[in-house]
Amino acid sequence: MKKIFFISLALIAFINKAHAQDQVHWEEVAIAVESGSAGIVYQLVDDFYSSIEIPDGASVTLAGVVNASQWNEATHILNFIGSAEALSKLRDLRSGETYSAYNRNITQVAEIVSITQGKTLIRIPGEQGQDVYSSQEWSFYVEDQREFGEAFAELMDSIETDGYVSLGQYTAGESGRTHYIYANYPNYVSQLNTGPKNASEQAAFEKFFKRVNPISTYRGSVTTQNGGYWD
Repeated sequence: MKKIFFISLALIAFINKAHAQDQVHWEEVAIAVESGSAGIVYQLVDDFYSSIEIPDGASVTLAGVVNASQWNEATHILNFIGSAEALSKLRDLRSGETYSAYNRNITQVAEIVSITQGKTLIRIPGEQGQDVYSSQEWSFYVEDQREFGEAFAELMDSIETDGYVSLGQYTAGESGRTHYIYANYPNYVSQLNTGPKNASEQAAFEKFFKRVNPISTYRGSVTTQNGGYWD
């Protein structure tokens, strides 16, 4: 049986609180980069985050948006991931004159379109960090959080995945979304082959959607390709 990490939260009573230390928090800064300036943005991000000692338990990724629903305006996403304590320490390092100069240079060729925060609720282990080729995030407005979480856990126990998968909750900047499903892909073939791979998995997906469709609204998805990783 697949090993699933359930992360503690009041909204899903059945989750095992013994795994609270495994909880992952994140802050996502979505930016719209001017045409032809992606290389400049990458160099600015690399120069700053390579110059500081990122706290243990935290990481930074820069990814380009390759597919997205119509509501998405971003071309790139800068993501800060880790424990709450590690992200707090990283936040303290994102200050001072050097950081201010970095921000001034970034905003000459890019505009921040949104800042979102969230945390994982259920995690299925797999490739992360610099070994990830691309990622996809599906967003939902969920009315019955427990039912959605139980349906997701049942689905994950019934299918095989190529990489890390998680169910999470938006905590700030959610814009009509409450929860998300997130998946990493180790390569382009895996990304293209996402979804059910046989009759058994097809039945599992159909059962999942039958359970969640009455209690949730799908808000769209974003697919990103990794461009940089710092930890």
